Amino acid sequence: MPLTSPPLSKSRIKQGRQCLKSAYLQIYRPELAATKGFTEFPITQGFVVGERARELYPNGVLVDSGPGRHIAAIEQTADLMREGVRTIYEATFEYNEVLAQVDILNRVPNSANDGWELIEAKSSLALNESHLFDIALQTWILTSLEIPIERCILLHINRSCVFPDLDNLFHKRDVTEQVRALLPDMDESLFELRDMLRQDEPPDIDIG
Repeated sequence: MPLTSPPLSKSRIKQGRQCLKSAYLQIYRPELAATKGFTEFPITQGFVVGERARELYPNGVLVDSGPGRHIAAIEQTADLMREGVRTIYEATFEYNEVLAQVDILNRVPNSANDGWELIEAKSSLALNESHLFDIALQTWILTSLEIPIERCILLHINRSCVFPDLDNLFHKRDVTEQVRALLPDMDESLFELRDMLRQDEPPDIDIG
């Protein structure tokens, strides 16, 4: 069975890091996945957080990156960059069968390299390893496409924020150095997942 035709998404790669068999079955036998009813709230919450994060980087352009539109989204992103748009929401890229959708891609003012900030917004209250992997994966894809990333920023929920005043909703962290430390191993970390998805049968492993 060949690798699935759509590129691998960040969520699928994260699933594969947790359990290779789960990722294989989700792609080739999705009817076996018992996820209905469990993901609706986190997905909705993620949309709300993403919309609030864009307010910190106003006047950007939103890429139409709905289901089944990854090719059109990649083309739209490329057009926006060629046109000189300075802030792009849901900027979409593909490299080596891996898809990245960047929450906010913001051109760094007065950059000598015409570089960009890569900004990821999370609904959690603190930084964790999964967040760093998410940002490293996106950075690996963009730098592989020769798009210079000068800074990597994580926005997560500020514990001190009290509703209804949401002016300080986010805590902003510069995670550039932590992300760069992960980049040399990124291609190798994806090799096992790509190889497994090219097999005719799911991996013979126990449930973890």
